[in-house]
Parts: sequence; C-alpha cells; structure tokens
Amino acid sequence: MTLSPQMNSQLEDIVSKYTDWYDQICTTDTTPLQPRQMGCISIYRCDICDSNKCEVNAERTCFLAQISHNHGVQMCMHCVEKKDREYYIYKMCLYSNNISWGVFTNIINIIAPEVHLENFKVRRSNGDIELWKLNRYNGEVFFNKNIGEIKFSVITHDSNIGKCILLQDFCELNNVDFKTCFRILNEIYNKPNPCYKKID
Repeated sequence: MTLSPQMNSQLEDIVSKYTDWYDQICTTDTTPLQPRQMGCISIYRCDICDSNKCEVNAERTCFLAQISHNHGVQMCMHCVEKKDREYYIYKMCLYSNNISWGVFTNIINIIAPEVHLENFKVRRSNGDIELWKLNRYNGEVFFNKNIGEIKFSVITHDSNIGKCILLQDFCELNNVDFKTCFRILNEIYNKPNPCYKKID
C-alpha cells in the first residue's frame, strides 16, 4: 500500500513532535508520571506539580489527562497552560507501556481514512467476522515492547462482549497497512525509558 506524500508528511510531523517531547522528558522533565484511578479528585490538587493548594480558575474546573476513562492524572491551571495535555498522556504512556488512544486513532485515520473506527471487522474466536467498535471507555491500547506486540480493546455495538485484538489482525481484516502503522507507533513509543523504573 503506497501512501501519498501528504500522508507521509502528516505521519512524519507526528513522529517529530513526539521525538521532541521524548527529548524533553529525558533531559528536563525526568520525574515519572504514573497514571492513577480518577475516582476522587479535588479542584485544589495537581498530580503534575504535586501540590494540594493549586490556584483554581473562575469556573472551578478540574483538568484531566487520561489514558482511558478515569485512568490518568489531574492538572492545575498552571500545568495545563505550561504543556499540551497530550504531552502528559505521552509521558504516562511511556511509564505504563500504553499507547494514547488519540495517537493511535490519528495514525489509523491518516493511513486508512476509509476505515471507520466505530464500525470495523473483528474475527471472533469461532472464526466468524463481525463489525465491532473501539472500546475507549474502559479499554486501552497496550504495547508489549519485549515482543513488539500491540493490542487494543474492542467491543460489540451493543456493548455486551469485549476483548483485545492484535493490531496485525485488525490491519489484515480491514485493509490497513500494518507495516507503516506499526513502524510509526514503534518510533513514538518503543523508546528506552532512562527516567522511569521498569514496569513488568
């Protein structure tokens, strides 16, 4: 599958942005950022600057950066203005061996704009092929760097059955260029993490 020059340019821009962010994380922002369950939050708390006495905006809004629903960090107004929310998500993903839903869907949309991520082919355990959707609500994109495997959560349209599928299987069934997709995600996320203790 051949990508247009415009598609290649978009993908390279994404890789470049995340490469710059990775350099920042390894040189000037080396404190680990571990995602947590977002059940109990306070408008005065910030997980980034680790303060319990943050200035509150006029709307008394909590700012969140989440890997998946209710799993991430909360931020104060100052930290939101300082860095892009996706930067904090990337930092958490490096720590927890995840891939951001935003990056994942953006790359698929660039490589295969005709594939609808709310209605794509999934092979069931019995071999049947059905139309399912991404499970962004309580699922994640996992990256096993040791074996170079990416899998992600999917769910039926009635939300009764969910499972994880391999990126390679998704690409084969839905006519997506697996090599390009994996190469870009690998370039962004398969980096040594000298700032972080290893998570098994």
